[in-house]
Amino acid sequence: MKYHVSLRNRTHIIDVEGGAVTVDGERLAAHWAQIPGTPLIQLLLGKESWTVACQPLDDAGRRWALGAAGERFELDVQDDRSKQIEALTGQGRRPAPGGVVKAPMPGLVVRVEVTAGQEVEAGAGLVIVEAMKMENELRAPQRGVVQQVHVSAGDTWMTVDPADIRQALSTLKDGGYRLLVFLTCVDHLVDASRSFPARYELVYELRDMDKPEHLRVRAFVDGDPPRIDSVHDLFPPANWEERETYDMFGVVFNDHPDLTRILMPDDWVGHPLRRDYPVGGEVVEFSEEHEIWQTAPDKA
Repeated sequence: MKYHVSLRNRTHIIDVEGGAVTVDGERLAAHWAQIPGTPLIQLLLGKESWTVACQPLDDAGRRWALGAAGERFELDVQDDRSKQIEALTGQGRRPAPGGVVKAPMPGLVVRVEVTAGQEVEAGAGLVIVEAMKMENELRAPQRGVVQQVHVSAGDTWMTVDPADIRQALSTLKDGGYRLLVFLTCVDHLVDASRSFPARYELVYELRDMDKPEHLRVRAFVDGDPPRIDSVHDLFPPANWEERETYDMFGVVFNDHPDLTRILMPDDWVGHPLRRDYPVGGEVVEFSEEHEIWQTAPDKA
């Protein structure tokens, strides 16, 4: 297992394997043993030996205090898998100065009054939210600069490069997000409300059943047809949801075992949920266009 250990503003990479450890690329023999009746550990690393006192500083087992040779150190320890998940989800990042402005209750966003980079004074209006038939203006708590404009309903989401979708979802699955709640697509054609990196947005909703937590993973694709790698082998239900997304939006999932239509007939032309799909109508059997009853009233 590989660990990232932060000590005195420097991060060391430590790889533990059997009876040896590799510290910043240097491989050393290692052995440790608890001294009976004490909180002390006898540590042998290479040719050096220390008696170490070890104390956890949080419930997660990430921050530790060590005492050795008359000195006290505080460490931040994180395994490699957790660090990858943190990097993907954005957890652990420092919030922007001023924090996040939250509405007092759920509602409909009526209007955003600021843009990223705009300087605002304390009390300036930021967002108009409608709740219980009343409009509420969220105001800046202090003077500052708008770092980011993003309106969220409280969900956690992340955006990944479509080429990395398998690696990202595999890492998240190993980290506890083992349930794929749903997979769907959004067609952003002629959507002028904001800019998007590509026309089609693939959305993967994951759930960690142990915490429990939801995480929404997004990937944007273009092309004719748009393509992205299949994840049916990581999450078996994706087999059918990828087929549905292909059927409705025309997104091709590379290496899918049977990418065929699942809702529409096999000979159907086009993909009905695309925004450029022709909106037509079907003849209604009981409409005025039919002058002759298909089934006469007295025989119906």
